Amino acid sequence: MLNTLLSLSALPFIFTGGYSSYTSWSTSLNLLFFYITWSTLLFSHPPIKIELVGTLIIRILFFWLPAIIFLLFDSALPSLAANIKLQGKEGLGKKKGGEYAIERLKIVAWAGFNTILGIAVQGAVEYGFTKVLKRKSALRISSKLPLPGEILWDVSRGVLVREVLTYYLHRHLLHQSPAPTSTRSRIKSSLSPATRIPLLASLHLQWSHHLTAPLSFSAHSDHPICHLLTRILPLYLPAILFRFHLLTYFIFLALISLEEVITYSGYSIFHYSILGGATRRVDRHYQSCCTPSVRTLISRLSGRATAAVTGEEEKDAIDRIGNFGIWGALDWLHGTSVGRSEDEQLEQELADEREEVGDMVREVMEKVVEKRRGRSSVGVERRAGSMGSGASRRRERERERERD
Repeated sequence: MLNTLLSLSALPFIFTGGYSSYTSWSTSLNLLFFYITWSTLLFSHPPIKIELVGTLIIRILFFWLPAIIFLLFDSALPSLAANIKLQGKEGLGKKKGGEYAIERLKIVAWAGFNTILGIAVQGAVEYGFTKVLKRKSALRISSKLPLPGEILWDVSRGVLVREVLTYYLHRHLLHQSPAPTSTRSRIKSSLSPATRIPLLASLHLQWSHHLTAPLSFSAHSDHPICHLLTRILPLYLPAILFRFHLLTYFIFLALISLEEVITYSGYSIFHYSILGGATRRVDRHYQSCCTPSVRTLISRLSGRATAAVTGEEEKDAIDRIGNFGIWGALDWLHGTSVGRSEDEQLEQELADEREEVGDMVREVMEKVVEKRRGRSSVGVERRAGSMGSGASRRRERERERERD
């Protein structure tokens, strides 16, 4: 079973026929072998077991392994990692030594818990469909393999629905603005100012945005309720809504896992990849939560500070947070984008490069002018010296003639 599920990572290779060096008969043979193995797996194991174990393996291969590599790289080579972080040294966090290790271990532990929780919820949904409601499984599990066009269509609309759900749930639940309060409630809130922040927004700020920069594991280290709403629901609901084939769901899950681990890595090396823009938007989302008002609010909510923040300051701070979506289209549409746009950033980079080149050219020209000035001054002195010596010789000859 494990070997078959591990071979799912080669599905795109199988369906596209591999490299051009492979002939059509070899591609057909690979597809036949995969079909036989997949059919044998379905007949020898319960469908729900295949779905849950396969989901766990996909998560380990496409999220956990890259995230562990990124974390080890940041911890072992911090000076090198800071050079490729979007926030530089700030991207590695402010804590050092033991505090840094404890903080990272907590993040990894909660990410592991939320991963298991998501798989458990998926299993509960399947059990409810098949055992309680006596209906077909939430996902389509059959020996018939999905066609490449079907996979592309399902994955495309799954990504679209996930983006819409992620944006609106993230914005209106996890970053919900404090509601206006009456005079009586204002008096109460002055004694207990934390009550102005909605519960989910308060949990999300304390659990996720205590970090000033994203970390790959932080994609899954939110409060379990927040994690279910903004990670599991947008991922699993489109698969149920369109009743993905299980293999299509595995491909969809693998792509989403890679997207999460890259976009939350905080690395600038993905600048020119298809996920470069999403990585910068996630980083700017965390930066928008680093304003003094938001940091004071998070410290007060977590009990680390007693500094008072007025309701207007709370609302203003939360309203300044942006980049709630993944791809940025809905943020642009609703005006919640934060940070410079791609064109503005490119223009700034080009302007900086032009300024650097201009400085280099000016330095070279100044050196050339100085050298020329030095040479010309030496030449003038030599000519003046030669002219002076010639005049003295003429005067001496004239004196000798007068004596004669």
